[in-house]
Amino acid sequence: MRLVCQSRGKSSQVTSITASRRVDLVPTRAFETIDLIRFLAAAQVTWSHVWLVITPNLTPEMGPLWRAVFLTASFGQDAVRIFFVISGYWITRSVLRRIAANRWSWSSYLTDRLTRLWIVAVPALLLGGLLDILGRYVFDFSIYSNYAILDEAPIDLGERLTVPAFLGNIAFLQNIFYDTFGSNFPLWSLANEFWYYLWFPALILLLRQRAVIPGLMALITFILFFDSNVSGAFGIWLIGSAVYVFTEFVGGQLRQLPMVTRYGLGGLAGLVFLSALGFTRVVESSWLMDGLVVGAGFGVFLCAVILFDLGIPALARPGAVYGAGASYSLYVCHFPAMLMAIAILQQFSAFGVNLTTLFVALSLTLVLFGVGWGFSRMTENHTAFLRSKIAGRLRPTSLST
Repeated sequence: MRLVCQSRGKSSQVTSITASRRVDLVPTRAFETIDLIRFLAAAQVTWSHVWLVITPNLTPEMGPLWRAVFLTASFGQDAVRIFFVISGYWITRSVLRRIAANRWSWSSYLTDRLTRLWIVAVPALLLGGLLDILGRYVFDFSIYSNYAILDEAPIDLGERLTVPAFLGNIAFLQNIFYDTFGSNFPLWSLANEFWYYLWFPALILLLRQRAVIPGLMALITFILFFDSNVSGAFGIWLIGSAVYVFTEFVGGQLRQLPMVTRYGLGGLAGLVFLSALGFTRVVESSWLMDGLVVGAGFGVFLCAVILFDLGIPALARPGAVYGAGASYSLYVCHFPAMLMAIAILQQFSAFGVNLTTLFVALSLTLVLFGVGWGFSRMTENHTAFLRSKIAGRLRPTSLST
């Protein structure tokens, strides 16, 4: 298709060439890489939970092979920190672009954010609650009444199956004023995400437009939640904001470097991230400090991915597709499904640290990937449809701010 009309002359040709260069500078390959990272992070969280729940704790007499297996299951918290940084990048991009285009509206923004969260979280709460009730009160599996992981004290999951906890999780107040509902412990991070979705634009609007009321509400809730990890971990999330601002400032010129140079520098950035992970394994610190170190290391790598537009091989693209369409679903629904499966399997075998357990754990992890994908087809796959329906109802009466 001929894009430049001959009659428009050189000026039109220049415009066409400039536009094509702008298209080339969009980091499309990098976005696919980020989707793959989302899949790998969700997979890491799932594998960590499966292995640590199905096996006894690591003991000093276990050999180096099993220590290595336990090591692979030790990065679940780091995976959540990666999610925070990626979320900070995308939300910052969305907020700043809406404001720059004079399209900012709290109603539109909150519609987008809440539909994204609730369309998956509410069904996950219902499904998880049903599985937990069956496991705790119908089948009376011992893992539900005496649940423990790592060195934590055993708890009765039935005590967390309450209406206030359910409603508190829907309102994103888990680990602030309420427990996570039932066995679905991973839902703690959704509360963090929701409040960061509010705090960041409130802060930006306060600085740019002197919007005092949203800023004041953000400050009050930040102080009110200070005893939880919600306020502290906001610093990890803001690393993603810094990545967006920095990569936009540098622009796309580095994507024109030779491929060998781009991927070589990307590899060095990856080593920075791995070094951050290693540092937190060697130096003891608080959860927040570990998170800031890992978040900063990953932020360096994410900058490289975006600045150099680093792509992935064709074989890895199914993982990117999963990350884009189902990583959130896998994250929020895997734990109750996993716990029910392990409870059933324990009726037939006691799992030690051996090859049989490793095979069962890997197989269960793969099954949970399938569960997450199926769950996403019924939930987050319909996010755009739900948003359009809600936006259509709000449009006549919504007020831009």
